[in-house]
Amino acid sequence: MDRHWIQRRIGSVGALDVPSPGRTGGRLAGGPDGPPANLDAGGGNHLDFAGMRGVRPRPVGGCRRCGCNAGVQRLADGGGSRDGRPHPFPAGRPPHHGRLCVPRRPGCGRGANPESDLVSAIPNPTPVLRLCRRSVSALHRICSQLLGAPRGEPLMHPWRRRTLIICAAQFLTSLGFTIVMPFLPLFMQELNTSLPIDITLWVGLVMGAQGLTMMVVSPIWGMVGDRFGRRLMILRATVVGGLVMTSMAFVASVEQLFVLRLAQGLTTGVVSASSSYISSDVPSGFRGQALGWVSTARLSGFAAGPVVGGIVSDLLGYRASFWLNGGFMIASGFLVLFLLPEQRAANPVRGLRTPFVRLFNLLQRPNVASLYSFVFLTHLAVTFITPFASLYLTQLNRSFGQFEVPVATAAGTVFGLHAVTGALGALILGRLTDHYGGRLVLLSCAVVSAFLFVPQGFTTHLWQQTLLYSAVGFAMGGIYPAVGALLASVSADGQQGAVFGLENSTRSAARTVAPALSAAVAWQLGLSAVYVVTGAVFALLAVVAAARRGPDPQGRI
Repeated sequence: MDRHWIQRRIGSVGALDVPSPGRTGGRLAGGPDGPPANLDAGGGNHLDFAGMRGVRPRPVGGCRRCGCNAGVQRLADGGGSRDGRPHPFPAGRPPHHGRLCVPRRPGCGRGANPESDLVSAIPNPTPVLRLCRRSVSALHRICSQLLGAPRGEPLMHPWRRRTLIICAAQFLTSLGFTIVMPFLPLFMQELNTSLPIDITLWVGLVMGAQGLTMMVVSPIWGMVGDRFGRRLMILRATVVGGLVMTSMAFVASVEQLFVLRLAQGLTTGVVSASSSYISSDVPSGFRGQALGWVSTARLSGFAAGPVVGGIVSDLLGYRASFWLNGGFMIASGFLVLFLLPEQRAANPVRGLRTPFVRLFNLLQRPNVASLYSFVFLTHLAVTFITPFASLYLTQLNRSFGQFEVPVATAAGTVFGLHAVTGALGALILGRLTDHYGGRLVLLSCAVVSAFLFVPQGFTTHLWQQTLLYSAVGFAMGGIYPAVGALLASVSADGQQGAVFGLENSTRSAARTVAPALSAAVAWQLGLSAVYVVTGAVFALLAVVAAARRGPDPQGRI
């Protein structure tokens, strides 16, 4: 401990005897009137101010650890000891330089203050260095707000670092998917078919094929992840799924594309694998925030993918987009392989029958089955509009003066803006989920989505559709983290994979039913009716959420 450090902080102390490192004793004299106080430098971790009653040091501004005046007040009152014994510094927290830091009063446990350390790291600064300090401090505060780190906690806590890795993988995967998916109905118009089926019905069948197989295998993959590792499931969904998506570039008929879509459902499932990893890794008070980050990353990929896919499809053709899709998914798999640690349940469930029995018992708990109804209705509404959103744009006026926007570019722009607003909604509303409860956020977002979807069936110009579809994206973005946080709160240790596997199965069931229903509605009533029915489904979701009795599993309504 530095002699000058104590001299600057304790102005009324006269004689000073500070031991050198390695000495186990020492004397701190309190001046002519003050009795001595012992300084234990053996461990360098505590001061004994028991004998310094009456000594009044200069005010030093507050404790560097927590920003409060607890340390100064204790010393000024002659405290610093409890029951005649010295107060040690908190375990694992050595005393900071630059300020006198003694243990704080109860309720002041905010921990170290990295912001103050960054600001006060350089002594006697020049104006330029002072400006740099303030810039670093402002950047620290901004990052703390974005990452949701409480004051005193490090920005890159291990669970935050792992969550950001999953977000990066989720972004690349979503980017690859949305390079292809919005334009798949347009690609199908170029393919041959040997069956006398209308292209509108083929669109519904092909879009729903993935959900059909994923509905069957998702709970099984979730239980395998609980048993053998959740990172393994993310690798399976990215690498193997990327190979399947790349093979779609070689199809020559609609029937071949239908078979590969079935295979895609058997191998993919990145969202459920990522959600189960996060629900078991992130503290319960931050799950809504973490799932909001993942939803933001996924929707950011949805924002960039259609724009990239539209440009690539117009310049190189639809088949080139499948190559990009597979490449991005395989790249995300290597990112997970090298940067994300494996995670297994502490007490994995063994045997073939036990996981199914425990999952069935989970569904018998009050309010748990209603959570899966939220999942089904949410993805029923989202998928209901997806197959025909790009086809509906062909009926709108896309001209701006003398220029007419191509269909693929218009679809990419509309879907991209929708995903951007959805990413913002997931980031903002995901944090509100931890504060106000998932049910309230879900109910509010469903009501807003219902009111914004119905007018879209009556638009006549591209800018009208772009405005409404972008606005509804913000509300839809808040639904995903709200539902995910509610599911994470009811999943026990070692069962997260099964819970989110069943969630993925429910989502896949909705994605299987929705394209067929929307195809029937579009065939009988026209494309405009699809938007009206989508608004009605969101209204039904709001009714179910409002009718759910009792608090959510986190104790909030």
